Amino acid sequence: MTSRFSYRSPAVKALLDYWASLPRRGYAPLKRDFNPMALRGSLSHALLLDIGEPDDILLRVVGTAHVNRLGKEVTGQNMLLGFEERLRPSVGLTHWLASRHPFGTFAEVEETSSVGSKVSLEVITLPLLGDTDERSFLISVGYALNDRATGHKTEARHKRLSSWHRPVVIDLGNGIPDDLPAPNPELGQSEPITISLEDALAGFVSEGCPN
Repeated sequence: MTSRFSYRSPAVKALLDYWASLPRRGYAPLKRDFNPMALRGSLSHALLLDIGEPDDILLRVVGTAHVNRLGKEVTGQNMLLGFEERLRPSVGLTHWLASRHPFGTFAEVEETSSVGSKVSLEVITLPLLGDTDERSFLISVGYALNDRATGHKTEARHKRLSSWHRPVVIDLGNGIPDDLPAPNPELGQSEPITISLEDALAGFVSEGCPN
């Protein structure tokens, strides 16, 4: 399925614009060419994922907005530990494929804490290539669409469950891998739409976006 889409997050737009401006080796830029200071206004919302295998996805950089929302520091940990165990295989394989057969992803994520507070975020993830084939990287921005995203620190430490809406796969020119995990409706997953990088770059809508 192919469709255009829209998003409201200025941090998502900043990452997309900067990533698209970088020289690419094949279908993605090299990590060494990525200058974090080019995103200084969005760095607090960023994650840098260091990917070895589908079950080995390390959080190398975690922005302060994520730390505040989670109520703890998670830099250096395996990203998959933040997901329910039943979701980890598909999440891990999707991220590994995105880094090896480069493509981007987007979704609107709703997090619900065990005390009932909800946070809605727009999350985009794009690949960065390593200098060797042993490890590759993903750069991600997750931007809160509501004021409750920073949360109260007393609530931030409670367990959070995530549901994913409007999933999108961004085709960077080399198609989508055949072994991308199929969505599981029993886990609340829906079929993603596929868009081009050009559609993604044109999708920003500023109306109603928080400052």
